[in-house]
Parts: sequence; structure tokens; C-alpha cells
Amino acid sequence: MAKYRPGTANDNVINLFEKGKDPEQKLWISVLGKALEDALRGSDLREAEFSMNWIASQGSDFRLVCHLAGRNWKYVYETVKNRIEERRKNIDDFRKGKINYLVRENRNNDLSTM
Repeated sequence: MAKYRPGTANDNVINLFEKGKDPEQKLWISVLGKALEDALRGSDLREAEFSMNWIASQGSDFRLVCHLAGRNWKYVYETVKNRIEERRKNIDDFRKGKINYLVRENRNNDLSTM
């Protein structure tokens, strides 16, 4: 029989927010969160555009990841679609030389320059 070892402080934080979720669902929540972070906050433009296109397409992969994460894909899409379009316009303007800075969301969902 294995010995009981108390968890770390980080383990307790995770358990508070993810109580009752199985490891696979936590994995898919992380996958979805990473895609949203790349789309809205990422500094790698290629990855940001890939993530924005993946979300905006509302394809079967996006819907499946949302389902496996326990999230409604329509709600996720509706929540971020305007923010993605703003970010896409900003990246396009940057590439065309209309502006000389990129805007991305910070952790408070406020826009800030990169």
C-alpha cells in the first residue's frame, strides 16, 4: 500500500478550482485555454493567427475540444469572436504598415501594446 503524502500548495490551488474534474477533462481545458491565450495574447503572430483561424472556423476539432473540456462551443465562440476580430485587424494593419505596434490582451482582458 502506498504511503500518503500531503500535496503541495499548488496542488491545493488546482483542487480548489478543478474539483470534481477528471484528468482528461483538465487536459482539454488546458488545450482550449492555450488556444485562446495564443489567439488573444500570443506574441508569435503565426501561432496567434493559427489559433484565431481554428476558433473562428468553428470546425469539428474546435467543437470536439470544447466538448471534451466540458464547455459549450457556441458560448466559447460567441464570447471571444469580437476580440479575435479586433486582434486580427490589428495584426493585418501592422503587416500593411498602417501601424507600427501590435496590440494584445493582457491578463485583465485590456488591450496593451507589445
